Amino acid sequence: MKKLIKPKKRLIKICKLCGKKFEVLPSEDYRKFCSHKCADTYNAKKRRENQRQHICKQCGKVFWTPYSQKGSFCSKKCQALNQKNGEIRLCLICGKSFYIYKKSKRKTCSKECGRKLVQKITTGKIRSEHVEVTCEYCGKSIDKYPSFIKGQKYFFCDNKCHYAWRHKNNISYKKDYELTEIQKKQISQTIKRKIRNGEYDLENLKMFERGKNHPYWKGGISFYYSEDSTWQLARRQALKRDKYTCQICGNKDIPLDVHHKIPFRVFKSHDLDNLL
Repeated sequence: MKKLIKPKKRLIKICKLCGKKFEVLPSEDYRKFCSHKCADTYNAKKRRENQRQHICKQCGKVFWTPYSQKGSFCSKKCQALNQKNGEIRLCLICGKSFYIYKKSKRKTCSKECGRKLVQKITTGKIRSEHVEVTCEYCGKSIDKYPSFIKGQKYFFCDNKCHYAWRHKNNISYKKDYELTEIQKKQISQTIKRKIRNGEYDLENLKMFERGKNHPYWKGGISFYYSEDSTWQLARRQALKRDKYTCQICGNKDIPLDVHHKIPFRVFKSHDLDNLL
């Protein structure tokens, strides 16, 4: 029989701001507000009690500061305009006028113009803006740089649209990667030259062979036994026998693998004596 879980007793409390009743668990007895909104508004009012109101001497904006701070200006910009420590400059990129301190080394009005200025100094030209292009599959408009558009016929918004368009039109790019007769002759000439110069032996050329002619051929693809129920049981028994420790380094805090001493394709069994 399952044990019946008794519901925990709840305490009824009253919100400190709105006076609304709400239930809490005994462990949440410290709560004083029914929601985060009430808590935020109450804390904001309390903060304002410890602050005083000021009016900016330059723009006339109302702002608040703690009692320990003096408040004459709402920002450093208004302070500079009032004290006349700044000057008006023209942006080197767009020609827009902006106000800044005299000691500042800024030559542009914004970060975008600053990036363009760096491009002009480093590369000698400003990178042109994006160009709108339509996706071949879904027809969605995409923003691309003009340098990316050069030499391309088709454009796609992502790889999914690209693969779907290829599947729809039965287009494969295998033909583009096939070697021409001139390329094949050049490859054979370089291999012969390296053999003459003694850069590698004829035995190394066996690596280029495939299938049964390859020196590491072992009879084709072996049986995939990871989903076999007997293998899963034998694997658990081997881990339990070794107390879930690595037999080489003795580590227990890493994911462990079970290996066959004699390969499965030769022995074809999951005996515990053959597992490590």
